[in-house]
Amino acid sequence: MSRALVLRAIALIALATVFVLRSDSRGDGSLEADKAPAGSTAKQSIDAEPSASETTVRRALDEPADFNFVNTPLKDIAAFVAKQYKINVLLDTIALEDSKVPPKTPISETISHVPLRSALHFALGAKGIAFVESGDGELLFTSAEIAKRKLTTRVYDLWGFKPAPTDDVWPGSVSLADFDEVIQSNIAPESWSSNNGPGSSMFVDAELVVSQTDEIQSQIARLLAGLQKVRRLDRATLRKGGTPTVLFPMETAAEAHIRQVVESRHDFDITGAPLNGIAKLLTAELKIPIQLDSLALVDAGISDELKLSAQGHQIPVAAGLHRLFDPRDLGFIVEHDVLLITTADVAKSKDVLGIYPVGDLIVPDDSDVNGGADYDSLIEAITCTVAPSSWGNGNGSVTPVSSCDALVFPQTQEVHRQVAKLLEALRAAKKDRVQQSAAVKKSWVVQVYPLKAAVAADEKASQQIVDTVRKLIEPKSWTEPEAYIGLVPGAIVVRQSASVHRRIQSLLNAIEYTTRGGGFQTAPAASAAPGAKNATGTGGGGVF
Repeated sequence: MSRALVLRAIALIALATVFVLRSDSRGDGSLEADKAPAGSTAKQSIDAEPSASETTVRRALDEPADFNFVNTPLKDIAAFVAKQYKINVLLDTIALEDSKVPPKTPISETISHVPLRSALHFALGAKGIAFVESGDGELLFTSAEIAKRKLTTRVYDLWGFKPAPTDDVWPGSVSLADFDEVIQSNIAPESWSSNNGPGSSMFVDAELVVSQTDEIQSQIARLLAGLQKVRRLDRATLRKGGTPTVLFPMETAAEAHIRQVVESRHDFDITGAPLNGIAKLLTAELKIPIQLDSLALVDAGISDELKLSAQGHQIPVAAGLHRLFDPRDLGFIVEHDVLLITTADVAKSKDVLGIYPVGDLIVPDDSDVNGGADYDSLIEAITCTVAPSSWGNGNGSVTPVSSCDALVFPQTQEVHRQVAKLLEALRAAKKDRVQQSAAVKKSWVVQVYPLKAAVAADEKASQQIVDTVRKLIEPKSWTEPEAYIGLVPGAIVVRQSASVHRRIQSLLNAIEYTTRGGGFQTAPAASAAPGAKNATGTGGGGVF
């Protein structure tokens, strides 16, 4: 049996046993987040439906936490979590000893109003300790290195992205490989086998089989769910506005709220206050959890007693934070459900994955086909005008996803803000142009279409022509009060826009019910938009 057939057989077995990320039964194409467990202690495992104990662990990780540990041994923290959240917590003593973080390692951390998973991240992460779900429904404290090598296998059904439900063949404009590329290019690129990492993926029909860590599997599920959400936005909806400029699929609801607060306005009157005091003050005033990145600050030799100042009346919170932090090479990012005060270098190096729906910006105003999509020009506009040096070589950091009319790329939160502003400006400019074009198109023109004698003599036939025009040519446009179509002896009289007249003339010429040598038009000066030209029909006649 060939290697390809062996791989295919393995994947098919996985398809029969793995909890699959699928569109729900309602048929609306929505994706449900895959919540498969982290697997057994083996390097790789195939997920099954979560047990009751595994579900309990996941619920506990989502519950709110308040930590106030001062030189508390790791084993005591494990006991506290087990008792407080009524779950089993194990210490991977061999891995921890090998990483020089034995169970007696003292840990200090104060944090509140965040989920347990975020609290554990800050309490344990600084010591190189990770936590994962074991295959037996227990929470395991282990080393970061072991956590990175602990793989699970999951299957993602991509049929929901298929553009047309007419048959079982993917259209030539959409490739399954595009989804593999967008995942591996934007989610932990160094962790995939193509870059000598442990993770791998392969396709079986439209199912993507992925072997990766539980953390990365969660990110893949959220990315695909975000792309599916964007795919449901049609270009007309985007043109009208009211949709988000960018979606952050990895962002939790708490992080989205913090980002909104950062974009709001606030009074800043801080003079010579210590860094740790500022974190507490702003936590109380802004009502969001704010945390110091202790490890990064210590590595940079920055004390939490560093004195800072900033003043401003009703300025954006982001601007006030920059006034506080920029002079001292500090920065801030939103992650793990907190606003994290860190060093400027860390803030500039932390990328966030964003999905930008751009269907209205990549096609001409009168085109609705992917064949006319121009991703390259838009990508070039972004990478050449917004922080050009941050994109690496060319535009390789930006991945277009044609089946969703989207751009996907990781960037710093500050660059994302600038890109969002650029796209909003492009949309505003395009909207103005469309409105101006619409004003020209709505220069109302009255035109008379003479009917052939045989048709004019048959009132029923003449009325059928009028009804046909109303049904086939811009049906919604006839509801406008200025529009009119009716019969007069021997002719049809129409008041419509120039573009509609051209389509009416083409239709009547095709069915040969009108004469070609006569008729006239009129475009009242009062109704014409500035710079508009009167329409001219194929039937000749005069304009008056």
